[in-house]
Amino acid sequence: MKYAPTFKKHPRATGLAGIGDKPQIDIKLRKKVVGSIHPPNFFRGKDNWQIGFMIVKEDINEDLNPNCPWRWFWVKNDATDEESARSWVRLNFDRVAFKYKLWSHDD
Repeated sequence: MKYAPTFKKHPRATGLAGIGDKPQIDIKLRKKVVGSIHPPNFFRGKDNWQIGFMIVKEDINEDLNPNCPWRWFWVKNDATDEESARSWVRLNFDRVAFKYKLWSHDD
């Protein structure tokens, strides 16, 4: 494996905001956040864990926003729980990193 992603789970919300809340997970490469795993919610459905990567835009006007050098790339997956989403990222990270130039806020 050429690239080895790591993960960092956000802290869980407290109080009423924390009821039924599952925290978001950052996908990191060399200690820089390059993507995230979002837990299921009302809009995505009860079993859909969404995986996204921040990638450099090939054309600055690709999404009609010339002020931002990157965009989200959301992948299709069948992750129904946190561990299967992490496994998908581990297995497919090399392909994503090879095909797209990953972007980080630290760049």
